[in-house]
Amino acid sequence: ETNVSNSGSVSTSGELIQIQAGDVKSISLSFSFPFYGSNFKTVFLHASGNLTFTKAGKPPLGLTDRELFNSFPRIAPLDVYNLFSPADVYVEKKSNEATFTWKIRGNSDEIIFQTTLSGDGNISFRYGTIPADVIALTGISPGPSAHALPQYVDFSRGSVRTSRNAAI
Repeated sequence: ETNVSNSGSVSTSGELIQIQAGDVKSISLSFSFPFYGSNFKTVFLHASGNLTFTKAGKPPLGLTDRELFNSFPRIAPLDVYNLFSPADVYVEKKSNEATFTWKIRGNSDEIIFQTTLSGDGNISFRYGTIPADVIALTGISPGPSAHALPQYVDFSRGSVRTSRNAAI
């Protein structure tokens, strides 16, 4: 089971990683993160606003949004896949959690959002400035092998629990 919540305010603390549009960086965690029945000590940080677990590569072109989102085990607080801008990502690691904060320079505004992964499997999403014209995918996915069906959620109600084979 995975818990996801949208809570708190966005801060920019931690190590600054400048990442070019389309790039991916490997980040070691100081703990083992449980995600859909597997444990991970490394995440792949994408400039577009998501984390994947098994590959640093990019999915092939021409995929539908659903195929793209389910191409890898993924956590996407805001995957701005159509915005080709560099990102400043702040990574703050603690003994049992890691926080990733994206600041992406958009067409006219800055996009700011964050996710925190905890050693107990909790995932928090926090949002700062999101311009109205941003098109993005948001949620979590176990990847292609699980054949997950999307589960739509309303974060205004607080946290959300998902089963091991659901995507949100």
